[in-house]
Amino acid sequence: MKMMSIDHALELLGRHAFDRDSPPDDYKDLVRQIVYATGRLPLALELIGSFLYHKPQDSWKETLDKLRRAPHEDIFGKLKISYDALTSEQQQIFLDIACFFIGEDKMNAIYMWKDCEFFPNTGLDVLISMSLIKIVENNKFWMHDQLRDFGREIVRQENPTNPNEQSRIWNWEEFLEATRTNKSHLQMNQKVQALSVDISSRSSRDVIIQSKEIERFEHLRFLKLARLTIVANATNHLPRLRWISLSHTARIYKWTNMYLKNVVILEFSKLGYIDDSRLENIIKMATKLKVLSLESCHHIIKMPDFTGCLNLERLALIQCYQLRKIDGSIGKLKYLIDLKIDHCNFLEHLPEEIGDLVSLQYFFVKCAHMKKLPDSIWKLKSLREMHFSNCVDTPDSENFWELPSAIELLQSLEVLQVESHNLIGQLPSGIGSLPFLRTLNLSSSCVSVVPMTISMLPRLQRVELMGCDGLEALPTLPTSLTHLRVFASLLIVPDLSNLTNLVELELSDSPGARDRHCTGELWWLGRLSKLTKLSIKFQKVHPPTEMASIPLLNELAFLGLDLQTFPPLPLKFNLMGFNFHIYRSCLC
Repeated sequence: MKMMSIDHALELLGRHAFDRDSPPDDYKDLVRQIVYATGRLPLALELIGSFLYHKPQDSWKETLDKLRRAPHEDIFGKLKISYDALTSEQQQIFLDIACFFIGEDKMNAIYMWKDCEFFPNTGLDVLISMSLIKIVENNKFWMHDQLRDFGREIVRQENPTNPNEQSRIWNWEEFLEATRTNKSHLQMNQKVQALSVDISSRSSRDVIIQSKEIERFEHLRFLKLARLTIVANATNHLPRLRWISLSHTARIYKWTNMYLKNVVILEFSKLGYIDDSRLENIIKMATKLKVLSLESCHHIIKMPDFTGCLNLERLALIQCYQLRKIDGSIGKLKYLIDLKIDHCNFLEHLPEEIGDLVSLQYFFVKCAHMKKLPDSIWKLKSLREMHFSNCVDTPDSENFWELPSAIELLQSLEVLQVESHNLIGQLPSGIGSLPFLRTLNLSSSCVSVVPMTISMLPRLQRVELMGCDGLEALPTLPTSLTHLRVFASLLIVPDLSNLTNLVELELSDSPGARDRHCTGELWWLGRLSKLTKLSIKFQKVHPPTEMASIPLLNELAFLGLDLQTFPPLPLKFNLMGFNFHIYRSCLC
């Protein structure tokens, strides 16, 4: 790792230890000594600074002493100072992330850690505050490569020569060594807590594992297997197992309740042997289940009775192409927070009992033949995000539907995305009473009117109305808007001069509007000084009169405007990296 300059190292340590570039006068000498003791290594400075945040000088002196005891080139020893300051539960969480969960959604891991009494909410806060991990986009874990290597080395050092005595196994060769080559491989093992094996890059054929080779890890709480065949022949083992993830050609024969009694997370992906009967038995056994994810399980036709897993909080059904029915008992899942049904293309209806999911916050349904949303869905007052789309090419008059006035009851709604040709009519005026709505997407719908009340939405940031051929006008939009994309049959160019916070704007004629072109002017474009991306595609519209006052613009596309009257552009348009396209109209 490259050393920093003294000045930059002092600033980095100061920012993490004191929230400012320079330390208080009475800490200056200690700060300089710490910088030298870390070898001016950026990662070590960040970790030590975060560790010493708001700590008294005595803690600084103790840390300095520990740093000086580690060899100058020993980055492992320097990182271990922060690791040793963690509680045992926080250390377990850190090692789990380093070995298994980098780039993974944090929620499933939190369910496991909670059930193991690792106190994950507090633990993650500590790890973040100490700069050991970060939570990035989409709630995923991120960790510096050197911290990942450090965490995995901690595990290896538990017994460098025998993976059988390490707490975590993530390597195929070490898995074989731990399960098959040890002379006492059938003796019970209390060391291994977590096991993740994918043989896809190691073998072109199935590898058969006897369940007894895994069951002896009696403290196992996390099991992730891909492309393995497991032959089960015993019961009531693995009492601490909390998370099972099986994918691709993995198969289990003679499945019994040995795996499922305390399981809180079940993930099945591309498992051809899972059918309605097996799934029903699994759900009955997994009474503590919090998360159920089924992906590409093509033998499931009907989701079974959910009465056996009333604690379920997250349910995902993805690409289960033969799924045709969801049991009405889904309404009994009073703790369900997240429901995702994606590309289950034979599923045409959802049960009305969906409206009984009183805790549901996230609703995502994308199915080719789903006709419409159940009427009861508007009872879901806890709903924060609603995503619904189907892939019907043309409207189906027998299944036309409109958004009801009851939408105003969804007072917690933040995202409303409904993309369906069967959605028609006027957007209800009650939408203006949704105080937290930030995204509205009605693309590919036949909505004809957006009400004036939309201007009353104080937090609305993104509006997308792409492919809305029935829409002929836009109302006044709220000034909070940052992204606007419209591809519709507009008769007049809307006046968007009040949208001074826009960073992305796309306005286009829809194909069905070519026999009655949109008219008007774009005089207001020069007022949108925050724009970074702009696309205007009209056939009979005059170009803007002024463009030089949009300094942040880096992507520009025009179609059909008169190039001879085009205004001067900002000087930066000549810089490299700017995407600039002006197309002459190809239409008469």
